[in-house]
Amino acid sequence: MTCQETGEVVEDGSTTILLNTHGKNPQEISPGLLQFLEYVKDPEAPLEAAGDNRFINDLENCVTAVKQDRNWEVRYMQFREMLRDEHEEGRLEGETNATLDNIRRLMKNLQWTSEQAMDALGLSENEQQKYRGMV
Repeated sequence: MTCQETGEVVEDGSTTILLNTHGKNPQEISPGLLQFLEYVKDPEAPLEAAGDNRFINDLENCVTAVKQDRNWEVRYMQFREMLRDEHEEGRLEGETNATLDNIRRLMKNLQWTSEQAMDALGLSENEQQKYRGMV
């Protein structure tokens, strides 16, 4: 199967459905799905629109229970911290890879030494020491 949005071939048997809470054609979806999207867009908004939508009411009850459960709050905060750490780790890895690519390009294209390339990129002595073993 090919993703219509990215053109990427996906062959893992999964099905992906993208829901847009800012869609412009509410008449093209079921009232229940529209109510769900409105809830996801703004879970703090009053639930009058949910009416008798049992799924949204049950979801709201679960969300409220989780928010009031101290154990869930601690687990959520730990999870957020873990995600923040992983995000920072990924950002640093991407920055390192980009710098390495730039050093290697300068060395290849301009026939520079690694020191010349790192100087041209304005890397500090500590940064240069880090990259010397990687180039």
